[in-house]
Amino acid sequence: MRPICLTALAATALALASCATTDEGSAKDIKFSGFLGDYSDLKKGTGGQPDYVYVMPGINLAPYTRIMIDPPQAWVTSAQREKLGEKDLSYLLTSLDKAYRDALGAKWELVDRPAADVIRIRLAIDNAHGDIGVLTPFSRILPWGLVAEEGVKVTTGSYLNDGSITAEEEILDGGTGKRLAAAVDCRTGGNSVTNVFSNWGDVKDACSYWANKNVQRLMDWGMKPTK
Repeated sequence: MRPICLTALAATALALASCATTDEGSAKDIKFSGFLGDYSDLKKGTGGQPDYVYVMPGINLAPYTRIMIDPPQAWVTSAQREKLGEKDLSYLLTSLDKAYRDALGAKWELVDRPAADVIRIRLAIDNAHGDIGVLTPFSRILPWGLVAEEGVKVTTGSYLNDGSITAEEEILDGGTGKRLAAAVDCRTGGNSVTNVFSNWGDVKDACSYWANKNVQRLMDWGMKPTK
């Protein structure tokens, strides 16, 4: 995840109005936030996989027909939260939430309650690397119209510090809560010279990248589209 740690699966970018493109980050830059709780079963990814990944042996998602997406969280330090501001931080999480709902909702029914035929997706973003300090969760999703109409100031990119953002994701069985897969993936900004997140478009591009990757991965694991 470039530092947005959490690689989805398809290469096609979701049309979230971004002229920027982001690049794959480095696993060595990643520091686990604590969102996933247990990281012991994650291994370094290879061949286009997320930077760190776990997939249940013999995974088969054919029995699942619906998806539940938990509200994304941001795991940040108090200094990062103050620097970005809760308004723009909410915009960031709203963009990630919309990217996933648009991409996954185009293929499957989205629900708000777990069930035996539902897969539950948990998401978080962070900028945890080096001696960045103690991270705490923040979660607030706004109506998308507020984000689309007002937009986000370009300086939001400064929240991403070294030009990277990490995403963490967990896919659970909606009936039992058993972990089916988990990943941590990092992405960097698309600036060819400095590799920084120079604008909000870079952030939305990373969200779209992960969302579309997830669509492809779920189908690769046997989950058949119902739409």
